Amino acid sequence: MRSIIMSISSGHGLSVMEHTFTKDELLLADEVFVCNSIIGIWPIRRIANTFFPVGLLTRQIQIWLAQFKNEASRGD
Repeated sequence: MRSIIMSISSGHGLSVMEHTFTKDELLLADEVFVCNSIIGIWPIRRIANTFFPVGLLTRQIQIWLAQFKNEASRGD
C-alpha cells in the first residue's frame, strides 16, 4: 500500500520522500496518516497532546487511491 500511495502521489506531482522521522519531527507535521492494505489511508488525529486535522492533502490522496482501486477492479 505504501508503494502504491507513493507512486500515485508522485504521479500527481507531489514530491515524495521516504524518511525515518523522530517524534519531534513528526509532531511538527501539518498532517499525519498511516496506511496498510486493509484500511488504505488512516488519518492520525492525535499523537500525545498534539492534534492534527484531516488535511486537504490526506483527503486528496484518499480520493486518488479510491480511483486507483476502482480502475484496478475494472481492469483499466
